[in-house]
Amino acid sequence: MEKKTYKIYIEEKEGILKKLDSNITLKTLRDKLKNYQIENLSFVGNDNLFIEKDDEEDFTIDEILVNGKIYLKSKKNKILILLNNIILDEVENSNKNILLSDFRKLSKNIKNEYHFVTSDGFKIEIDDENQITIKDVLENNIVKMEVKNNTLDICNEKDNKKKISENKIKLIITITEEDINQKIYFLSEKYLNDLNDSNIDLFINEKKYKFNKYFIPEKEGIYTIIIKLNKNIIKDCSNLFKSCKKITNIDLSSFDSKDVINMEFMFSGCYNVTNINLSNFNTENVINMGDLFNHCENLKNIDLSSFDTRKVTNMKNMFFHCINLETINISSFNTKNVTSMYGFFMECKKLKNIDVSSFDTKNVTNMEWMFSYCESLLNIDVSSFNTIKVTNMSEMFYGCRNLIDLDLSNFNTVNVMYFNYMFYRCYNLIDLDVSNFVFQSKCDISGMFKSNVDQPTRIKVNKSINQKKLKEIKEDIRLYGFKAKIIYV
Repeated sequence: MEKKTYKIYIEEKEGILKKLDSNITLKTLRDKLKNYQIENLSFVGNDNLFIEKDDEEDFTIDEILVNGKIYLKSKKNKILILLNNIILDEVENSNKNILLSDFRKLSKNIKNEYHFVTSDGFKIEIDDENQITIKDVLENNIVKMEVKNNTLDICNEKDNKKKISENKIKLIITITEEDINQKIYFLSEKYLNDLNDSNIDLFINEKKYKFNKYFIPEKEGIYTIIIKLNKNIIKDCSNLFKSCKKITNIDLSSFDSKDVINMEFMFSGCYNVTNINLSNFNTENVINMGDLFNHCENLKNIDLSSFDTRKVTNMKNMFFHCINLETINISSFNTKNVTSMYGFFMECKKLKNIDVSSFDTKNVTNMEWMFSYCESLLNIDVSSFNTIKVTNMSEMFYGCRNLIDLDLSNFNTVNVMYFNYMFYRCYNLIDLDVSNFVFQSKCDISGMFKSNVDQPTRIKVNKSINQKKLKEIKEDIRLYGFKAKIIYV
C-alpha cells in the first residue's frame, strides 16, 4: 500500500511530517513517535474526544483524521472562573466529575462568601457543593460565581487599586479547532478610530504583543485579551466590537468612558457574548445608542441600571434580535430626548417582563416594530406613554402572541399616519380598546387588527370614528376572515 504524508500536531504545534500507511493503528503510530515526548499526550478523534491509550489498538490513522491532520493533546483543561462576570482565576482540571467542594480548593482566590451559579442563574449553597459536580455548572469551560458584595475584593487589594487606576478593556475569547490559524477580531474590522502602538498596550494571555485588532491563534482554548489605553483616546465607541463573533465575555468596568458620545452598533453582532460588564460605564455624554446590542443572540441578562441616558436621542434597534434575553434592568433610563424607538425590543422572544412605565416618550416620533415578536410578554405597561409626536406605530406589537392585556387609554394618535399591522398575530389579545384613537383620513390601517384567533376579538372604537377608516377596518375583518366584534363607545 502506498504511503501518505501526514501532518502531526503535538499540542497544536505543527512540527512533524510523516509518511505512513493509513491503516496502521494509533498504538503503532505512538511507537513511531516515541522520541517526541508524547507519553503524557492523547490522540484526539474527529469528534474532538480523547482516545484512551488502551483503545489505541482499535483505531487506525484514517479514523481520527481532522481535515487530514492528526492531533495529540494534553488532557489538562483550563477552566476560567468568573466572579460577578469579572475574571477571578484560571485553573487546570480535566476531571469533569470533580465535586464543587473539591474544585473550590483548586483556586486560592475563591473565598467562603463566593457561591457557584448554574447556567440558569441559580445560586448553589455551599452545603450542597458536595453533591454537585463541576460539569453541572460548566459552560464553554467557564464557571460562574457570585458574591453579594459588588465591591468585589478580588484576589488582593493591590489588584483592586490597579483596576481602578488603569484604563483598560478585558475580553475573553473561546477558540475552537476551526478558528486555528484564522484571523480572530477582538475589535471590529469596521472600527475606524486611529488606534496605534504609541498609546495602546496589548496583552494576550499575559504576553505583550504589537497592537492589532485581531490575533491568529495557534491552538484551541480560552484567550484573555487585555487592551491597556495609555491615553483616553476612545471617544467614539460606534462599531467598537461589531461582529466580533468569538468574544464570549466583555469587561468594561475599568474602561474610562466619560468622553464617549456614540455607542451605535457597539456590541452589534457579538453572537456568542454571554456577559457584558458595564457596571462603571459612564454614559452621561452619549447621544446615540442605536443598535447597541443588536444580534447579541446569547446574552441572557443585562443590567443597565447605572446608565445615564438623559442626552440620548436614538435608541433604534437597541436590543433587536436578543433572542435569548430573559432579564433586563433599564429602570434608570431617562428617555426625554429620545426621538426613535424603532425596533427597540424587536425579537426579544424570551423577555417576559419589560418595565417601561417610567419612559418619557414626549419627543418620540417613531415606535415602529418597538415590541414586535416579544412572544413571551403577557402584558406591558404603556399607560404613561406620551405619543403626541409619534407618526409611525406600524407593527408596534406585531407577533406578541401571548399578550393578554394592553392599556392604550393615554395614547394620542392625532399625528400617526401608519398603524398597519400594529396588532397583527396578537392571538390572545381579545379585548382591545382603541376608542381614544384618532384615525386621520390618509393614515394606513391595513392589517391593523388581524389576529387569526378562533375566539372573537372585541374591538372598541369611538362612535365618531372616521367612517372611511371604519369601512377599512370592516373590510380587513372580511378579507382576512378572522372573528371580530366592533363595539362603539
